[in-house]
Amino acid sequence: LRNGAGRGMVAVGQPTLNFSAHRCTLETLSDIRHDHVLTYADEITLNLDYRHRGVHSAACGPDILLPEQDCPAEKFVFRVTLAPLAAGLLTEGTTTRDAFALSDAMDALGAEIYAGNTQDMTTVKLRALSANLGPSLDLFADVALRPAFSQDMFDKAQRRLLAGIAQEKASPQGAALRVMPALLYGAEHPYGGPRSGSGTEASVQALTRQDVAAWHAAWFRPGSAVLIVAGDVTMDRLMPEVERAFGAWKAGKAAEKNIGAAAGLTGGKVLLIDKKDAPQSMICAAHLSEPTGTAQDLALETVMRAFGGMATSRLNKNLRLDKHWSYGMSGSMPDSRGPRPLFVLGGVQTDKTKESL
Repeated sequence: LRNGAGRGMVAVGQPTLNFSAHRCTLETLSDIRHDHVLTYADEITLNLDYRHRGVHSAACGPDILLPEQDCPAEKFVFRVTLAPLAAGLLTEGTTTRDAFALSDAMDALGAEIYAGNTQDMTTVKLRALSANLGPSLDLFADVALRPAFSQDMFDKAQRRLLAGIAQEKASPQGAALRVMPALLYGAEHPYGGPRSGSGTEASVQALTRQDVAAWHAAWFRPGSAVLIVAGDVTMDRLMPEVERAFGAWKAGKAAEKNIGAAAGLTGGKVLLIDKKDAPQSMICAAHLSEPTGTAQDLALETVMRAFGGMATSRLNKNLRLDKHWSYGMSGSMPDSRGPRPLFVLGGVQTDKTKESL
């Protein structure tokens, strides 16, 4: 759980936990009769729970829980570890500002800087007041071009990533999305790693601070970058500020990526992951489609929303609203420069797994 500046906490269950996060307290939720009168607090309430009741918990239908889905009143013990969490090493300090000074500078300007990545690109985003455009761009350039990658921040990020992999393996959905890409693309394909991008324990443990610095030097090159600006600013005002902030960026291009063709499944296959005592079955079905950027993209977006992208989609209507076997079933086709996957994903009652498939 993190704020707009990327700071917050990570909770790691031992072995697992359930959670919910709200912009209001549970007492507030209990006191109101209609959601339109609900008022939101400035803070977020994070509830860490030993276990949640399964689907069909009378939230929007009959209370017909199976015995293994219920949470009867009983004694239990579970442990949780809380650790700091940040948006990424890019925003954890630069060669001119440590993490605290960077956070203070953003607060003083009313600016927010985020860093993240997809399977195709890394993004650094700035949200700033138009009146503070110049100094905010200076801060933005400092983060993008001069990250410190300090050893202590690297060590913390490495530990968080290893904890995240453990959580994925403990989660039915996380476990499914770790193995699915290798089946679709082949283990050696650039898209063949776990869908979350977390990698494997071995690959994360082998990383060093020097590896991260070398990655930044190789891939953060102006000839391969795109800067997109939207807001209350003119090109005449913007360009001098950008040239001043990024003018020292050494020219060059990153290496060309070779995504290549998928070499995964050539026919249908069913893979079963046995998760003992799982409260429900997680169904993950997938196959490959065309890359993003075709003339049919807008039509496909409409089709996917009707198929599995909203509460009244065909998938959710069938399995949740009509059959009452699932609390939610979705279908998606994430954007990708290479062959993109079409996913169907959702949890169903264990005794209705066959019928749901």
